[in-house]
Amino acid sequence: KMIQVLISTMHLNNATELLAKMKIQTKAVIIDQCDYQGEEHIEYCGHMVEVYHTTERGLSKSRNMAIKKSTADILIFADDDFTYVDEYASLVQNAYDLYNKADIIIFNAVKSDGNAYRTIPTGKIPAKFRGSINSVRITARRDALLENNAFFDEKFGAGSDIPSGEDNIFVSDCYGKKICIFSFNSILCRGFEAERASTWFVDYDEKYLFFKGIIFRRLSRLYPVRIFYFAVKHRNKYSSNVSFLKAVQCMFKGAKKQ
Repeated sequence: KMIQVLISTMHLNNATELLAKMKIQTKAVIIDQCDYQGEEHIEYCGHMVEVYHTTERGLSKSRNMAIKKSTADILIFADDDFTYVDEYASLVQNAYDLYNKADIIIFNAVKSDGNAYRTIPTGKIPAKFRGSINSVRITARRDALLENNAFFDEKFGAGSDIPSGEDNIFVSDCYGKKICIFSFNSILCRGFEAERASTWFVDYDEKYLFFKGIIFRRLSRLYPVRIFYFAVKHRNKYSSNVSFLKAVQCMFKGAKKQ
């Protein structure tokens, strides 16, 4: 099975330098959101890499464009500040051979602070893990996405109206479309830019909580349960900015907007 890494980046200066940093060893599609339109095709380590320059903005738009430009059997969603483990192609291939009914396989990744994301046991993913999957952990069969019209919601994600939540919404939508999702608890990639600040997160303030409410409503009809659970579980994170009651009010206000 052919594998292709889908890379989202902005204002790309040198494609070869980026590919080297990320240790890309397969075909790839780079979506470069910049100030001009264009495309180029380069060869890197014996593999074809397609680079598309676009004036569009938004991480979800970037990922959707990459899906539509892709040609491989298996796709790996990538951020430009993660580097891939050696032999990642074999790792992904072996996982899809093991779970030959899987349309999506979620791997694990190490953040730039050295900590791995939340561990999901290997096998079919239980419902409780659906809301805690970062995009760089996601791999998918291209045909399954296209046949089920499974794309990222462009109203969510960095550079859009609601600057987060796109990865969880994507996975949730895939479940809703009966796409088969498995986990393979091996490290696929590691973050390498510890100094890069978030483009959207400032603090657990009223604006953040408002956005959370919008995301919870988009994810589930049971959004009130999610709101109260989040308010209780993360009280120590927002309590210096807003009260428990205010936090709940902010999230419900966001939910009503959605």
